[in-house]
Amino acid sequence: FTSGANTIRKIESEEKYNIPWMLFIEIDDLDISVYESLIDQGNQLGIYSWIIRPCENSEKAFQLMKKYKDNAFILRCPSKAITDNFISKALKINNMMTAVEYDENTFEKCDILRENRLLYSMYYVYSGKDRDFIVNGELESTAKVLHPLFTLIQPKSDCDEESRRIVYKYINDSRHKGRTNTVF
Repeated sequence: FTSGANTIRKIESEEKYNIPWMLFIEIDDLDISVYESLIDQGNQLGIYSWIIRPCENSEKAFQLMKKYKDNAFILRCPSKAITDNFISKALKINNMMTAVEYDENTFEKCDILRENRLLYSMYYVYSGKDRDFIVNGELESTAKVLHPLFTLIQPKSDCDEESRRIVYKYINDSRHKGRTNTVF
């Protein structure tokens, strides 16, 4: 995660702009060379950490992770993507963590990842109607049972501003009190 820290700090100091430590890539129908170019450019800036959402094409994601062994990847997947084929591919990759979407299959899929000794986290995309599930501690309790390294929480694009603010405050308060390993 910190491989490019010196490069990032040097460029930020010289150019007077901020560089993120991690970028999000959504893989779709573009040729793999487009994603390779993006990662190459990121590496030149000191970015070696990526969250990938492979959509329907996890094969491109696995190709990128194999090629860029000095980068770290979080592969964000719906639980239904965690299949025997996925597991066999993931076992061959040492620079990835699977982020499993929280849904009705998450318990089973996290068990499978744990049994195969694969590093994983969980993510939850919420709307305003899901706010209470988060701020009453229910999501946090569920996450503890699933044993993810951390939990990512992301608002849906149509989530109202008040719910975003309340969830953000809850997560920050929880993190400062050492109660959670949730990332917003």
